Amino acid sequence: MTGPDEIQAFGSAEAKRRQKADAAEFNRLRKENKRLALEVEILHKASAFFATRAVTTDSNHKLKPSPNLLEQKFHCQTPNTVWLVDITYNDTDEGWLYLAGIKNMATREIVGWAMEDHMLAELCYEALKMALGRRGPVPGLINHSDKRSQYAGGKYRELIGKAHLTQSMSRKGECLDNAPMESFFASLKKNWCTAVIPPKISGVQK
Repeated sequence: MTGPDEIQAFGSAEAKRRQKADAAEFNRLRKENKRLALEVEILHKASAFFATRAVTTDSNHKLKPSPNLLEQKFHCQTPNTVWLVDITYNDTDEGWLYLAGIKNMATREIVGWAMEDHMLAELCYEALKMALGRRGPVPGLINHSDKRSQYAGGKYRELIGKAHLTQSMSRKGECLDNAPMESFFASLKKNWCTAVIPPKISGVQK
């Protein structure tokens, strides 16, 4: 029969094991946050390749923003519990090409997207429709974006409501609140857009 001394020794060893595991997880998350911060910095540097910048974020509207539910906690491991969404752009001979994307935070897969020569609410709406069509509505899934009017408007929120998703929004001016999506767009511009995106909008398959 196991005695009190053996139980105490086991409890002490288990506590040490858990402390070690917690410390390792803390260090991993700290390194991940540093990596994301560095990649966001790369995003801003990558923008210097463009002669002019398109303005994609307009949070100066009277629509009520949703609360920030993520608070920069990006260590989600369960697929289709958090989707990160955003808009970026690329210059073509015919003007700006806008891309709305939706990223599964756990798998890092782009589950929905839409491209147009404008950045009206329809662009974001179509990207979300694709994501829902490919992955299906997941009640309670967090749909995280910035505060731009396209995401705060009625049509987009109506689709979120019908799918029973939960909307979350970054704080104003805090690009790190959506760092993984910013990082993806930075890599897209640096490694893919200049080689794959055609010089004319009409050459893009939507």
